[in-house]
Amino acid sequence: MIGTNGSGWDDWNPWDTPGRDIAYGHAWRDRRTDTWNKLGIDDREQLADYLDNIIKFPKRQKKHGDKTYSLGEDGTIVIENPTGVDLSTAFNPDVQGVTVGSEEYFDNLPGAEVDL
Repeated sequence: MIGTNGSGWDDWNPWDTPGRDIAYGHAWRDRRTDTWNKLGIDDREQLADYLDNIIKFPKRQKKHGDKTYSLGEDGTIVIENPTGVDLSTAFNPDVQGVTVGSEEYFDNLPGAEVDL
């Protein structure tokens, strides 16, 4: 992404992708590594590729303001939030044991569904 630290082109990296920003940010926390390991993901680079694939080829997607919600085939939800405090994140309610499943969680997110 361009200007990830707010300084503009001077910090531009051609290898940055939304998935990589998320994998090296909020999504890779100690409490979430077990989730990713259960999905066969062992490190941040694998997570970055995995998340970029969901963003590019979602099962379903919603837009709400500047946020984009992408649902992967396996139930992983990627939230791109460029203006939020945490910026963006990803998680899988089905694997994490959240009280509702991924599809229901996604259905309850705000925004309009995007035609894919």
